Amino acid sequence: MLTIFDEFYNNKNIPDFLDDDGILMNKENNIQLKEFLVNNEDLVTQMLSFFEYDELETDHKRVIKYPFVVSELLGSLYALNANHLNFLIQLLNSHNSLPSITIGYISKVIMNVLKHNPCFFWQNVQLPQLGILLQDINNYAIAELIYSMIIYQTQDNQLDYLKQRMELVNCLLNDINTDRSEGISNVICMLLQQITETLQEQKSLIIKHLFTKLDIFLSALPYRPQPILSILINLIKHQQYYESEVNQIYNHFLERSKELFDDLLKNSGSFGQNNLSYIQFYDVLTNQTYILQNINAQHLEIALFQLIQKYQFHNQLHKYATSIILKLIPQTDSQQLLQIALSEFKIKPIKENRGYVVQIINKIIEVNFNLQIQEEELQNINSIQNNYFFGQIPDQKPTFNLQEEFEAAMNKLQI
Repeated sequence: MLTIFDEFYNNKNIPDFLDDDGILMNKENNIQLKEFLVNNEDLVTQMLSFFEYDELETDHKRVIKYPFVVSELLGSLYALNANHLNFLIQLLNSHNSLPSITIGYISKVIMNVLKHNPCFFWQNVQLPQLGILLQDINNYAIAELIYSMIIYQTQDNQLDYLKQRMELVNCLLNDINTDRSEGISNVICMLLQQITETLQEQKSLIIKHLFTKLDIFLSALPYRPQPILSILINLIKHQQYYESEVNQIYNHFLERSKELFDDLLKNSGSFGQNNLSYIQFYDVLTNQTYILQNINAQHLEIALFQLIQKYQFHNQLHKYATSIILKLIPQTDSQQLLQIALSEFKIKPIKENRGYVVQIINKIIEVNFNLQIQEEELQNINSIQNNYFFGQIPDQKPTFNLQEEFEAAMNKLQI
């Protein structure tokens, strides 16, 4: 019995097939449609040809609608063979610049293959085929696709082709100190953030491999601070299982914090995103007890306050710098900082951005007040202990006995 799909195909009327609005309804569960596509490889080939880009094409449907419908269908129904897969890889590798939206459509279809049968992908795609593709990794759709190549979404056989996938990770790391660092950082951060617990076996191996590359990250840091710091922030989150490796990151920044902040203060230009990324990173670092115990907190809090003074209208800097200072105050003698903050407040008492100064002053007062109370309590305890030592028992507060007080009151009434 012929279906509506067979009727379209027999008439060679592919545009009508793609124009049918009902074709996308319940596409994930349309077994009849999936079987039809699997059994008609030539139709799938012709559908994929709509991804080919022609900048002279003016037909709205040919440029916009048909590529969208194809991506929705084949991005949901697993119906590709090896030739189809290689055709899509070749399209992404083509030197003709594809529009970003088309790259997204193609990536969606390939990611559907990776979702349902990742082994099929690696059986038919060789690592050298991905070389040109990696050059476009700053495109987020490509970054997501590379992530999906590295991580098997299926729990079964999650260690298959692990050698090839690790080689792909190494290809990324080899280019970390290039203009592709942002896209590479996105992929690595996805690896560190998004691997679910059901994929724990491959997750632990991949993260362990990334920790062996710390030297690569740290050597690229001065040249690509923003993407590298994003990676380090996500590596730190795995401290529970990689304590010594994370301590290596901590010690690197403990040794260089004074030099780093002195350089930031010497900067005569605007406070750009790369500089801000260091402040954001130290906001993460100072959540760790190890850092608070070992960092030169006195120098850091003064340097941060001077940065706030220098860049009066940089709200993001104020936010993160103030957050760090508030964490450092209990670790330091903050009298010098208090004097600077009070002077700053007197100079600019009506400025809208004086709020950070108020927060810092209040925190210093709060910490000092608590210390004073603790000292008074400690003195009281020591005094009591000394009195006991010399045989002087402190006066005991009279205890209140409700029954006795009640009986005494009743006796007075009887009189």
